[in-house]
Amino acid sequence: MSVFSIQLEARDPARNRFRHYQLDVARDLFGAWLVEVKFGRIGAKGRKLVSALDDEHAARRMVCERLKRRAGAPRRIGVAYRTLQLWDPHAWMSAAHPDAATKAGRRKLGLNEEADALRAA
Repeated sequence: MSVFSIQLEARDPARNRFRHYQLDVARDLFGAWLVEVKFGRIGAKGRKLVSALDDEHAARRMVCERLKRRAGAPRRIGVAYRTLQLWDPHAWMSAAHPDAATKAGRRKLGLNEEADALRAA
């Protein structure tokens, strides 16, 4: 069963940037934490990386590092990622990004009101 899931997208037709990024965290039958990362060009097959980690702290740290990298997208690729879907019943986002607790911080991270509604559901 999934513990955390976020789906991001970056689009800029003028720069030919069409990217998707998805992070999913779950536990397997043996208790290991699995962090699955899917990314690539929108409409293409893309890539999928799965990391098996020993504890929740390591999984949270990995999610935090990955999301911080996505937050730097405007500087790196010229367009920000926006949140398409967020499932976060255990408040991983607020732990990964203390700024996610404030409205201004969510805007800075690319988390829109739609994501807030999804998060509350």
